[in-house]
Amino acid sequence: MTSAATWIVMGIVVVAAAGAVTWVFWPEGGSPNGGLEDDDAAVPAQTKNQERGSIDVVATRQAWNDGQVRFSLSIDTHTVDLSNYDPLAKAHLEADGGALTPTADSEVVSNDGHHISAMLTFDAAADEPLTLILRDLDGITWRLEFTP
Repeated sequence: MTSAATWIVMGIVVVAAAGAVTWVFWPEGGSPNGGLEDDDAAVPAQTKNQERGSIDVVATRQAWNDGQVRFSLSIDTHTVDLSNYDPLAKAHLEADGGALTPTADSEVVSNDGHHISAMLTFDAAADEPLTLILRDLDGITWRLEFTP
């Protein structure tokens, strides 16, 4: 056999052996953890966007973790002064018929007057619809609805 043919045969053998090992040792369900996903992956991230006038609000519900849900929040405008808007004081979450305020580990990441970035955490259950509410943002109450 020529040198090139030997290398081709060796490559085929290596690929076949890797496939066999994967097939034998990979658990049922098609994923390394047997088809069971981590709790954080049970509810996928979901993004909602609303634009009213010159303000654009984008909120992304992150994956759930230990009975808490975390939202990344972005508020952008080029005409309204947002420097006095505090999303930690003005945001709440409607869940299971009640209004929840952000937990102590929520934070405003930045606020330059026209762009606000925040991370909001709430104590909430994963199996219910949620509505993120931002009060008095340029005189308007914003409602961003998320499904489980």
